[in-house]
Amino acid sequence: MTATHYLIFLGCLLACDIAALYSYFFYCEAKHFNRVYNTETPVVLRFAFPVQCVVFALSAGAFYALTPDKAGLEAVRFGPFAAAAGIVALCGFVPTAKRSLAAVQWIVEAVVISAVVFMLPDNPAFEYFSLPAPAVRAVAGLIWFAVFKTFVLLGGHETFVPVKAFGVGTASALVLFFAAPPLVVPLRINVILGVLMFMVAPFRFLFGCVTPLRKVCRTFLCFVITASAFQIVLAGKPGIGILMVMYAAFEIVVCAYRLIKSLVSRKKIPLSFVSLLLDKGATEGDVVLFLFRYDWLFILLMLLDAYTGASLQVVVLGGLLYLKLYYNVACPKSARMSLRDLFKKARSDARSGFAQTERALRGIREKYAGEEKADE
Repeated sequence: MTATHYLIFLGCLLACDIAALYSYFFYCEAKHFNRVYNTETPVVLRFAFPVQCVVFALSAGAFYALTPDKAGLEAVRFGPFAAAAGIVALCGFVPTAKRSLAAVQWIVEAVVISAVVFMLPDNPAFEYFSLPAPAVRAVAGLIWFAVFKTFVLLGGHETFVPVKAFGVGTASALVLFFAAPPLVVPLRINVILGVLMFMVAPFRFLFGCVTPLRKVCRTFLCFVITASAFQIVLAGKPGIGILMVMYAAFEIVVCAYRLIKSLVSRKKIPLSFVSLLLDKGATEGDVVLFLFRYDWLFILLMLLDAYTGASLQVVVLGGLLYLKLYYNVACPKSARMSLRDLFKKARSDARSGFAQTERALRGIREKYAGEEKADE
């Protein structure tokens, strides 16, 4: 599919989506007015995101059908990824109030992601490490699953996942327009996703409607975002793919660091970065908008990687930017520190944290060893 045909396809998709969304909006508004015409309660569009997810699935199928050369789609295993997205979305219907059902859901999602990874053809990325290929694929599937579940958990916050999806779509559109790398298929799919997420914004920010994100849609969108990033990494642009999901990795590192800090200090503290911001008085909407503004720095880094191919450098720079973001919030005194000073401080804090953890574990072992000797 040429660029011109793709733009025509996007235009037709946009027209159909506008017709569907605004028809649903007028229906809900009329129904809302007939019920509570004398109150100021907002209109609730319960099926706004389900409509967008269905339109995205149909547009992805149309994109596959209208593409004359299926070689590019087969190279990225479009079919297995689409089937996996459907299965993972169905897992969103599982009620997770019971731990047993939640565990079953996690196992099914992990099995689906692992199956997709092992179905992929041989790739130089799987041979980069001096490990057997199955071990590398297993580690890749584990990393993908961890990032995916982190996005799902963070998706419980207001509009987090749609804003991230729009950011990924915007970055993909800019990379396609300015650099045109050899990973056209996943980027074009991301652009479709970004356009559909953007179409919901006017109803929320202009018309004041409530657009709840159902669990099924949240799971589906998180899988699409992480799957596209994984495909981009395998396509030879690891910097762009990692930057798309780096926030999830940042949250994992922050949670691990603050968990160790909590165990050492024996104080209950917020673990995730989002919960830290909420603990300081920010609202969920403010947090999402704050992170969205920060995402534009990473969009520029993706463009830099697309132009120069300096994947390692942009990933390290992105990590330092998130490191500075954390210290600016957690330690306001560090706001004026340079990235180099922040890196040194983080390294020293990590060393001291591991040393304190080791001393605490040694003390526990000595304590239990003394109790065992006393019992004897």
